[in-house]
Amino acid sequence: MEVFKQTREWLAAYFAGEHPGLAAAPALRPNGTPFQREVWNLVAEIPYGETMSYGELAAELAERRGGGCMAAQAVGGAVKRNPITIIVPCHRVVGAGRSFGGYGGRLDIKAALLEHEGVDLSRFDL
Repeated sequence: MEVFKQTREWLAAYFAGEHPGLAAAPALRPNGTPFQREVWNLVAEIPYGETMSYGELAAELAERRGGGCMAAQAVGGAVKRNPITIIVPCHRVVGAGRSFGGYGGRLDIKAALLEHEGVDLSRFDL
């Protein structure tokens, strides 16, 4: 199937140190609530080698929705349920300040993925 080929190529490019980005990502449509999909789409926009906090994601989502406020915990719940990690790079979502945040795939894997992308891990309390 074409989607498996595209996924394999995307992951190979990622682990080769390239920045395949959204344009090259396979057309995957994970099941989730409309809110979860909205959060996952926003997470997918976080650039390679950069991070964004749960609070920053919540603020960005609230702004895109036309104002108001959004709880970082609600965003965190949606990030936690991301079924296609790496392609939807939830490892780039971190806690506030020096907090590393969580990761469903284990924190050592999150650290390895961020280090692979060139993120300076010394800014976090690991």
